[in-house]
Amino acid sequence: MTIQAGWTEQMKIYQFKTKMSPAARNWTGQLGKRVRTNWGRLAREFKREYCKSRVSDSEKYYTMKQYKDETALAFLYRLNLAAERADVKFRKSERRREQHIKRFIKNLTDMSLRSTLQSQRFHKVSDLEYVVKQQEEVNASGNYSTRSPPTRNFRADNIAGGGMRQRNPNRAYVAQDDEGADVEQSAQVEQDVDEDDTALQELSAAIQDAQIRTTRMGRSRAGKS
Repeated sequence: MTIQAGWTEQMKIYQFKTKMSPAARNWTGQLGKRVRTNWGRLAREFKREYCKSRVSDSEKYYTMKQYKDETALAFLYRLNLAAERADVKFRKSERRREQHIKRFIKNLTDMSLRSTLQSQRFHKVSDLEYVVKQQEEVNASGNYSTRSPPTRNFRADNIAGGGMRQRNPNRAYVAQDDEGADVEQSAQVEQDVDEDDTALQELSAAIQDAQIRTTRMGRSRAGKS
């Protein structure tokens, strides 16, 4: 609340009471006159009654959870501070340190990070801080992705030039897995057979044409005789 310069003690107290809830005004009314009529004393009593924390430092620490929009690193810093205020000797006692780290991991909202940290053993809180910081840097850089890697394409026309001989583009390549070599060879054999059949058919047709022409020529000669 802003207090303008030049206000008297009574004006400050009056303005202060107008901002109070009914319960707070009742609390003020039961104070001694010496406190109610002195701005400095009234302000001190009000702060002591209404501005102090209702939860002990120990309770804050043991019930602390990660906020929804809070990063893991920010949560670790906040938990460390709460432990210091609750007089938890997590930096000197090995048992306290292990409990402190387990408490942090247990209350993480990121299940993937939780699983990663649970599989490791940290001898110092600073080691835990380093790992969490590295993970957040990786996430921020965009290197982390849940997408699966793209499927490799083994088609001949997609092979980059790097010492490998380019195959004949007219051949049928259908290999896409471990059995690709057999499938590719089978496809080539089938194509070769088809080509042989076509050539054989063309040869047969040519022979038939030749035979027909020969027969006609023989008949023509016989007629002339």
